[in-house]
Amino acid sequence: MIALDVTKCPSCQFPAIYHELLNYTNKESKCPMCENVINPQNLEKLDDPIAYLKSRKVASLEMIQKEMKKDI
Repeated sequence: MIALDVTKCPSCQFPAIYHELLNYTNKESKCPMCENVINPQNLEKLDDPIAYLKSRKVASLEMIQKEMKKDI
């Protein structure tokens, strides 16, 4: 993944390579992860993809930790 070519789904926030998701949505008009309709014109490159990906990782870890505490 090239840091200057990263976007995310406007619906599910799934990170993706900008030009790949743009090409896909021009053909399919939906997110390959959540299947919500995406207008390709609404896709924007992320200003700071590294920070975004790190925040997603932290959020995912926190969610997993909460779920693990429920099971105890």
